[in-house]
Amino acid sequence: MAHPAVPQFVFELSEDTVRLRLLALSERNQSLWQWSGQEWRPEQANGTQADKPEILEDQRLDVAVRWLRRLDWFTPEAGVWVGDANENFLNILATAWPEKPKEAEYLGNPAFHRLFLSPRQLRPQLMVKGSGIDWFTVSTEWEQEGLKLTPADLERLKTATGRFVKLPDAGWTELDTHAVEEAHETMADLGLDSLSAIPQKVGIEQGAALGEAAIERFSETPEAKLLRERLASFEGIPDLQLPAGIAADLRPYQKEGFNFLCHLTEMKLGGILADDMGLGKTLQALAWLAWLRERNGKQAKPALVICPASVLHNWRREAEKFTPHLKVLVLESGAARHNLRNKFHITI
Repeated sequence: MAHPAVPQFVFELSEDTVRLRLLALSERNQSLWQWSGQEWRPEQANGTQADKPEILEDQRLDVAVRWLRRLDWFTPEAGVWVGDANENFLNILATAWPEKPKEAEYLGNPAFHRLFLSPRQLRPQLMVKGSGIDWFTVSTEWEQEGLKLTPADLERLKTATGRFVKLPDAGWTELDTHAVEEAHETMADLGLDSLSAIPQKVGIEQGAALGEAAIERFSETPEAKLLRERLASFEGIPDLQLPAGIAADLRPYQKEGFNFLCHLTEMKLGGILADDMGLGKTLQALAWLAWLRERNGKQAKPALVICPASVLHNWRREAEKFTPHLKVLVLESGAARHNLRNKFHITI
């Protein structure tokens, strides 16, 4: 007696493996059969002696078996197909998934369900958390309904770029790779190298370099709206007046370097002045130190210059030449440290 039957693919995704069984549900008597790799076998005998042998006969089953063979998974035992749960294996399954038999049923445990049966992609949202006069902070939040992420999960997601990623606590999840790629591009344009959940400080001039499409990637919050308005009105690093005590005329590129250092100070950021040798970095730095003293007034603190011994006296000579109003101490030996009791503006 031939049974028409509906094929059922049953998947189970664990931390390390994906297991698959191919079943068939008889439409004649609801009996359940399993494909062994060679033939269909009833899972439970019905306990009665049939006049004729019972078999499954359905074109849908043939299609299901052909698709199973295309997957080419390892078979540790009859009726069970197994694959290693890793990013490459899941990508291969995802490639074959659109061509799965349409008239079959697909079942799976919650972990597999989340990836393939009711797929929900995890996507990053770039958040503007706060801002100052010339800075703002950016962080990344991850959005997927019903998924709770731990700090360990967020740490793993900082640098994740593939379609499937195994999180330490939440397990396997699928990323919206297009959104992840765009988020990484935006963060790179801001000088940041990961999708961190911790707010990171960015200068407004870096944000001003973003294109309109990149700016639109920030989540629609009041802070993001304010940032868009500020970026639209940002005109660059302000051109400051040199402090009164500078005895030099700075070249245009040197003035830009001075403005850059002052701007970083206002943002409470460090930075590197990376001009070539001989272009006046010492003069630019001295002008900045003089500006700091003028800016901070009575609260100004002494500055420490750390440099190779070969340029100690070059710093002293240029300070005497360009900032004669600043008192300079050169430390050439351990004994000279006793002079620190006196009030010097710059110690080299």
